[in-house]
Order: sequence, then C-alpha cells, then structure tokens
Amino acid sequence: KGEEKPVKHCLHFENKLLMEKFKSIVIEEGYVVTSGEDESELVVLHVSEIDVDLLLSKVFYLANVAKDCFGEYKELIIK
Repeated sequence: KGEEKPVKHCLHFENKLLMEKFKSIVIEEGYVVTSGEDESELVVLHVSEIDVDLLLSKVFYLANVAKDCFGEYKELIIK
C-alpha cells in the first residue's frame, strides 16, 4: 500500500442549485466538500494513496458528477 496524502479537487459551477445537488451526491459518497475561492467554486477533499489509476478514477467520477450538474472540473492538487 502506497503513502496516503491529502487530495484537493477544485470545481466550478454556474448554477447554485445544481452546485448543491453535486455537493449532496459526493458527500454521500464520503467526500468532504468546502467552499472555493469564490461562491461558484467548490473544493472536494479526501485522503488517498498516490496511485495514478485510483486518482484518475476519482477525478473521472467527480468530473462526471459535476458535468451532470452543469459544473466543470478545474484542477487536482496533491499536498
């Protein structure tokens, strides 16, 4: 098992209601969601092994849920 590190995903939403929908979906999946730099941004946090396949699966999951909520996946930050 690899080393685990905090991971941040930054996302942008145009629609507040759909942003709330995205939040409730991913929180139910165990992610922690906080506000971004402005009111149209969210930051999704979790701790993960630094494994390319695992991280990509999380990026794709979050990007797809965001897309369903008319949001946009912006960036991945590993501390």
